[in-house]
Amino acid sequence: MAAYHARQLLQESSLSAYIFLTASLVQGGQVTEAEGVYTKLLENRPVFAVNYKKILQNWPLPDGMREMLLQDLQLAGLKVIAYRN
Repeated sequence: MAAYHARQLLQESSLSAYIFLTASLVQGGQVTEAEGVYTKLLENRPVFAVNYKKILQNWPLPDGMREMLLQDLQLAGLKVIAYRN
């Protein structure tokens, strides 16, 4: 059901729709389709690849959801940036 609603929001090129659809597809075992949606996310919002942490930190999400989204996005192709001190 979440994937259905997120697909409808994609018509508006909503960043949150791309993110939630990607995560829903990964959780539903449709990783190949999730990879395609994530690729479209980057085509429409290329800044997400670099600023994903800042973007997600600004969202009011329940405990644990941010980490879950990051894991799902990684499975779909997100390259996590590890900063070294």
